[in-house]
Amino acid sequence: MERRESHSPFQRLPELLLDIILLGIMWTLTSLGVVTVGASTAALNDSMRAAVVDQEKKPLPIFFRAFREHFSLATKVWLLHLIAIAVLTLDILYYSAGDSVQDTLAMTAVCVLATMLAFEMSVVFACIVHYRPVTVRACFAQAFDLAFRCFWDSLQLLFITAAVMMAGIFLFHGILPFAAGMIACAHWKLMPRIFQKAHFRKPQKRT
Repeated sequence: MERRESHSPFQRLPELLLDIILLGIMWTLTSLGVVTVGASTAALNDSMRAAVVDQEKKPLPIFFRAFREHFSLATKVWLLHLIAIAVLTLDILYYSAGDSVQDTLAMTAVCVLATMLAFEMSVVFACIVHYRPVTVRACFAQAFDLAFRCFWDSLQLLFITAAVMMAGIFLFHGILPFAAGMIACAHWKLMPRIFQKAHFRKPQKRT
């Protein structure tokens, strides 16, 4: 891998902007099949980590390599999320039409589950890149553990995602093709600190 020489943030800004645009567009193109969203998101995280954290000069080849490397696990994880989102959406539509106490309680439970899923989804593909889990079960366990150990950091990641998407939808439509690149870049400015914090917060095993 070819790393950038150490420069001031202002000198690195044009290169980083180019990476954001290129990687964001590649994510959009490789996500058009819907089924491939998981692999493309894992690849985006891997290549953006290389650009932001490792200061890699050419993160685009890393995107394609990571897409192939993470395809199997990331696709399974994404499809399970897709099923969960569909079920929760149907539940919300169903229970929102009711007016009984049971409907209200069920709606509250569904909203709690949806919130938990949103927190987990904010870090799950970064966990695939960082921890390199072998199984889907390990991936979910690591993502939920990280999301709730670092609750306020996960909330910050969700806020960044929502802010960029809202800006693209309602204010600056031109950023939508590479909005994923912007989100991933902002996330990986924070993720190293989040992973380090989660590591130090893990309880020590008794000997």
